[in-house]
Amino acid sequence: MVGFPKVSAEKGKAAYAFLSALFAALVVAGPSDAQTSTGPQHFGKWTVQCVAGDQGPPCEATAAVTLRGEEGAGQAVAGLLAIARTVPDGEWLVAMRLPISALLLPGATLHADDGPPIVQAPFSACRPESCIANTMASPQQMEILAGAQDAIFVAYTAQDLRPIRVAVPVEGLLESLAVINEALNGTP
Repeated sequence: MVGFPKVSAEKGKAAYAFLSALFAALVVAGPSDAQTSTGPQHFGKWTVQCVAGDQGPPCEATAAVTLRGEEGAGQAVAGLLAIARTVPDGEWLVAMRLPISALLLPGATLHADDGPPIVQAPFSACRPESCIANTMASPQQMEILAGAQDAIFVAYTAQDLRPIRVAVPVEGLLESLAVINEALNGTP
């Protein structure tokens, strides 16, 4: 079983500040409202945006995801999956916006190819329409995710403990992570 990562208070504050800025800029205002140093780049369902200035990480990858019902019909937009990195070869911040109906205590787990959880993400904040689960992932954990054929975030409903499964798009993820690494390393 994957446990909650041990995060220092300083890292936790930095992650929370990043998440607040990211979701405020991308969810509320939309990506077109952010001042960027490069235009958004698209890889599969992923969008990589590099932001000028010193507010948080220089680049992040985001993907809009949809909750799927039992019959496969889209039920509700779960929100954005966001991945960012602040230093080359450092940990990755992985964040997911899930419906407000999610059970908060166990958090959400990220799985690749029907395997055991890669990471467990505790919920860090809730808004009237959604809750944000986030965690730090090691480069090795991100390699597993980027190399997967399938990936899924799993949480549970608070009312009846049914699983909430949110498919994570893997097409274009490897390219998106490479662009972020290139931006951090200062290579074109």
